[in-house]
Amino acid sequence: MPFGNLTQFDYLYAALANKYPGIAAADAKSTAFQFMDTPLSASWIKDDDADAFELADSTSLQLGGFFVRGSNFANSYKDFILSVQPAKGSDNSDYRNAVTNIAALDNNITALVSTARNNYQLFLQNNTGTTETWDQWLTDPFGGADFGAQLKELNTQRDDFASQQAKILQALDLPLSQAQSAVNPWAQTMNITEGSAVRQVPLTTIGGNLTSDIVGWNNRAPGQYDFDVTINQADVEKYPWKTVYTVETHADCWGASSSVKVETSRIIADRNYKLRVMAVGANSYLIERGQWYHESFMDPNIPIVEGSCFSADTFFGKSGSLHLIPETIFVLYKPTIQLTISTQLFKQVQGANADMSLDWLDLMGLRFDVKGWASLQPEGDETTTTVTFRAPVNQPAQVVGVISKVAFNGGSDSNQ
Repeated sequence: MPFGNLTQFDYLYAALANKYPGIAAADAKSTAFQFMDTPLSASWIKDDDADAFELADSTSLQLGGFFVRGSNFANSYKDFILSVQPAKGSDNSDYRNAVTNIAALDNNITALVSTARNNYQLFLQNNTGTTETWDQWLTDPFGGADFGAQLKELNTQRDDFASQQAKILQALDLPLSQAQSAVNPWAQTMNITEGSAVRQVPLTTIGGNLTSDIVGWNNRAPGQYDFDVTINQADVEKYPWKTVYTVETHADCWGASSSVKVETSRIIADRNYKLRVMAVGANSYLIERGQWYHESFMDPNIPIVEGSCFSADTFFGKSGSLHLIPETIFVLYKPTIQLTISTQLFKQVQGANADMSLDWLDLMGLRFDVKGWASLQPEGDETTTTVTFRAPVNQPAQVVGVISKVAFNGGSDSNQ
């Protein structure tokens, strides 16, 4: 790999893979490692709180090197499992009739919810200060009661066809029948609190104990790190960063509080380039799903029943909602990065950005305090200069990346 073609993320990946075999094993064929597209705090307190659920239930919109949060995993999985073709008897006319009617009702429900949501937003705009929630509005005679009644009727019809489908399926494909029964209704749920509202969601938690880990990390002696790796070109060649589809080019710049971007390709290509990545704490956390999830069905080659409003690409294509199945979340706490480059190059970069009004820099998906370019306090000699970037003192742990199971079918974009 040509040295100048590397990005800052190639180096961070090499540092992580150097120490953690699970990341090094991400070959982009069976599993893939993606960095977070933007800095994200690991802000969950318990394994089943709202912040934990929101992260654990996310899937990545993209197949490249960066995790861009998109679809809700549980809902996408439910759509998929209810669309799978039975192992036998898929030509059963009653079964296909139920599937076709469910698909049509799903489209009608989606369209009606969209219209109702728009009307609810208008209601909020015209009634500033109201505390009426979406669910309350749907029963309000002066609000969205008509929409609520229509949605109730459509969902009742859908439930009737779903019940017919389930009864027929028991004779056609018992394992699939059991998997479908586990999502309709959800086999295991939990309650999460969002503001003053409590919502029931499919059981989805993050394993381990982040809160306890942070307490332990805070008790470390100064200068003691869980993670401390120095990397150079040889390490990157040993642990190349592999992605399922492509690596985005935005990795060539550091994000900054200023509108100016710090271009990094010259820095990375410097003959004296060396990077030391440290973190007071580092750990990985498994995503755990309840009994509603049947992993054995997560195969991009499983056919979708004829008559469904979905296709295989809807789930497993390039833009599919399940093309990557998140399994592990990787977290760093209080990271520090030491960058060494040629002194001459440092002076050029410093001179080009000396007037930049700078409060922070995003390096490799991590955010660091920078009180102006002059505050970097470089150390070195006439040959090399080392600059140290430290995380803000009160910064919470940061999600660095996600390891996912690859379920991409090699298909194209889906507009469904």
